Amino acid sequence: MPFYDRRADVIYVSTTEGRAKTANLRRDPRATLEVTSQDGWAWATVEGTATLAGPGTDPHGPEVQALVRPRVLMVMTVENVYGAKIR
Repeated sequence: MPFYDRRADVIYVSTTEGRAKTANLRRDPRATLEVTSQDGWAWATVEGTATLAGPGTDPHGPEVQALVRPRVLMVMTVENVYGAKIR
């Protein structure tokens, strides 16, 4: 589940090291995240730039505190948001 920090205007997402999406974000940090309502009638898409932290090697490091190893924390700065409610 993504977590949106309103004060910092960033979204936090946990991802796994070694996955294609993690490698792709290391190569090109542009990111898009879509969230839909449970009933599927409303959605929002967020575009931004991702920064990856981890996987952590310092057991007291901030990324280890936020995640279980060997996971990676994606922090996406929100640049654009658009969406719709279809009812």
